[in-house]
Amino acid sequence: MFARKRNLIVIILQMALWILPLYAQVSFTARRDFFSGNTFAITLATGDFNNDQILDLVVSNYDAGTLVVLLGDGRGGFVYSAEYPAGRAPFFAAVRDLNNDGNLDVVVANFELPQVAVLLGDGQGRFSPSYFLVGDRNTGIAIDDFNMDGCWDIATANFGPFTVEDPCGQVANSVSILLGDCTGNFVPPL
Repeated sequence: MFARKRNLIVIILQMALWILPLYAQVSFTARRDFFSGNTFAITLATGDFNNDQILDLVVSNYDAGTLVVLLGDGRGGFVYSAEYPAGRAPFFAAVRDLNNDGNLDVVVANFELPQVAVLLGDGQGRFSPSYFLVGDRNTGIAIDDFNMDGCWDIATANFGPFTVEDPCGQVANSVSILLGDCTGNFVPPL
């Protein structure tokens, strides 16, 4: 996959990325570490962010509130490229072309703010962030066309305690929906 082969690759997040390519039956090559920022890397996503047909990585750094871009080198390695603000305590990342420009974009959930960061990609591995309100402590993201208008929409899973009241008046967890307009802008449904 990362080295243009169909072999399993195991990725472990700590203060650096560990890449363990799996070759042959059940053996791993030596671990390779790649710098992913000076903070707690909590999640990652893959995509070709600079349109060179080589998979790249984005890593959300929880403590720093950033998204780090690591560009693939085509040999199973990654090079630190840039770091972008992604809110406070970015928790989960999902990838899709949200504005239909042919370039991959990234949506990042924020555990400590009621917002998601939408980072629109330029096809060169660079991103422009913007932020949209959702429920408190969002921990997961799904991207799909929920209202079937041909544009990508965003759903977030929100983890209490101040999200919505259920019919009995109790505070409950929630799901937020943001409807996309095919240009990278999002609004809650009416």
